[in-house]
Amino acid sequence: MRLHPHSGVTNLIQADGHSATSAEQRKGTAGRHTVGVMEPVTQLTGAGDELLATARESATGRAASTVFTSPVLRAVLIALREGGALAEHNAPPAATLQCLSGRARLWAADREWILEPGGYAAVPPERHGVDALTDCVLLLTVAAGRAPAPVEVTLGAG
Repeated sequence: MRLHPHSGVTNLIQADGHSATSAEQRKGTAGRHTVGVMEPVTQLTGAGDELLATARESATGRAASTVFTSPVLRAVLIALREGGALAEHNAPPAATLQCLSGRARLWAADREWILEPGGYAAVPPERHGVDALTDCVLLLTVAAGRAPAPVEVTLGAG
């Protein structure tokens, strides 16, 4: 991933070696049959700092950038300024949320999880939302297809 500091445009390096902007990815004009791949190392801290600056200036208090996409997996960097939120929404088939900086609250129905730097949680398989308790940067990883059985069920612990 390459973030252009003044344009806010994200480039994905595709399997064929060509880059594609996030706008091209959304339009489907970048390598329609090509799996996007990340550069060998993506600096999430720097990218998160840039997104957080954008979120602080945004009327919505949030900003996001896809850092990896393939037919089976997508990783999205999300920045929320303090008080910002991702309103209640449906759950994807399977997803996790990792806090890279700040503090956030992941909630669903009558449950909640407080995420601090290094905190990692499975996104509940029901309607849920996220609130920024402080300015924060989160990494959302979403699997395509059907959700696997919960780990606790698979291991017989649950």
